[in-house]
Amino acid sequence: MAALRYHWIRLRATCHPTEELAKVEAAVRNAAGLPELAVQAEAMETHHGGTVHIVEAVVDKSRAVRDALGRLLELPGARDDLTATVEARTDDDGIFYVRLDKQEAFAGRLVLTRGEDAIQLRLKMEHYPATREAALASLKVLLATERP
Repeated sequence: MAALRYHWIRLRATCHPTEELAKVEAAVRNAAGLPELAVQAEAMETHHGGTVHIVEAVVDKSRAVRDALGRLLELPGARDDLTATVEARTDDDGIFYVRLDKQEAFAGRLVLTRGEDAIQLRLKMEHYPATREAALASLKVLLATERP
């Protein structure tokens, strides 16, 4: 079997007007497991006149992606949950979606969530052909592999 290869992990969170931007940025860095990760925050005005920030970061170095995935897959029950929902979590472009609890990430813990106020983690793997079916096959191997 060929080694699994990754394009990137992209993380995204919303910083609401009631939250501190620096804390949401820290939560995104903690979710990636990279305290020095560069994050970008874009301010947007809400319908009600408040300001929200969209906080984003990209992890595109192979070792860092593998480490982040390893931390995620080590969570109790995560492998089973992600395996059971892999098809629903994968879009037509082969991107795999996971939500992490934003408050827990700020505290330095990774917790999967289905909630709305979360850090969205998107994974793009390298596979050929570049189809959803090939992505699902790669993801199933990833979820069954001891080490990403």
